[in-house]
Amino acid sequence: MRSTSIIILMLTRSIFYGQSSIEIGSQVWMTENLDVMTFQNGDPIPQAQSNEEWEQAGFNQRPAWCYVTVRENNKDKQLVKYKKLYNSFAVNDPRGLVPKGWRISTTKDWNELRQFLASNNEPLSSILSVSEWEQSTGTNVHGLNIKPGGWRDVGCGGVGVSVTYWCEQAENSNVRDKSTYTYSLVQYENGEVGMHEGTTSWIMGHYVRCVKIQ
Repeated sequence: MRSTSIIILMLTRSIFYGQSSIEIGSQVWMTENLDVMTFQNGDPIPQAQSNEEWEQAGFNQRPAWCYVTVRENNKDKQLVKYKKLYNSFAVNDPRGLVPKGWRISTTKDWNELRQFLASNNEPLSSILSVSEWEQSTGTNVHGLNIKPGGWRDVGCGGVGVSVTYWCEQAENSNVRDKSTYTYSLVQYENGEVGMHEGTTSWIMGHYVRCVKIQ
């Protein structure tokens, strides 16, 4: 039995911009992916509704968002339930993508979260949603409710087995484009879950999870 001094899980929730947050250890996280369509100053972020529009936004270095798309019955279907994918130009725009008082999660944040889970002998499946993953191993014990929304290149992929988030650059990094950093959660065929830090190209579309500025 684990002592209460080890389990430091605060389920205090707050509501902002229609979204809730949860405290895990010393961090306060959004419980959903970011779902805004304007910058902090109210300027709209254009939606890309086709592969061509997404590609053109990237080539022209314009911010854009979209929903992940899957093919069903020979038709494209947008999966609104996973919230919005953003390109790197939306993430890095000086007008500010996330609500004031919050920031895009960093590689340090994800590493701290992983260390918190490990210190309490919790598997990565404890931060996954209890449904929608192909292998039903998620328990969502911590309320983070991470869903398998996949990712976008020109087309979309990974739905049901993975999700990838943009991250702010690590401290003391020499990489100029901070949004090239990502964190991915992947579920393998045996149901086990992996968490991977990486980098990606500017044309990709990923989700955003925010952490409260403290």
